[in-house]
Amino acid sequence: EGLIPTGTFRPQRGPHRWDTLDFFVSNDSDYEELLTTLEELQLIYEEERKWQEPESRFWQFQWLDLGKSLTGTLSSSEWITLCERSNFPLKKALLHSYYKEYSDEKNISEKGLTLEDTVDLLTEVKSAIEDSRFPRKNDD
Repeated sequence: EGLIPTGTFRPQRGPHRWDTLDFFVSNDSDYEELLTTLEELQLIYEEERKWQEPESRFWQFQWLDLGKSLTGTLSSSEWITLCERSNFPLKKALLHSYYKEYSDEKNISEKGLTLEDTVDLLTEVKSAIEDSRFPRKNDD
């Protein structure tokens, strides 16, 4: 039997207004299944939401522009190329060491960085640059 709609009223959406969706669930197992599904959807939403941020989309574009597939991985030399294309003012040796440290920490040194790993590392390095925690290319 499953879910039974409680009516056909569709409220108009407006600013600063809460809309509701009502269900009548006829048995306990359907109710539990509905709750489980909604919880799973919430988890998926939380995971995927970060990819809708402008900066994440920018890095995704850069990734694709390097010729990488969304499921591919990034080597150390590709990491340095990405950072240089993004005008990160850091020396290659420092960029390489940061890549290696991150890879070792995540135990992924053999495979390379995924897009998600790369975005995490880029965000971390960008934040460190903004905080001036790293020597820049022109520093001796």
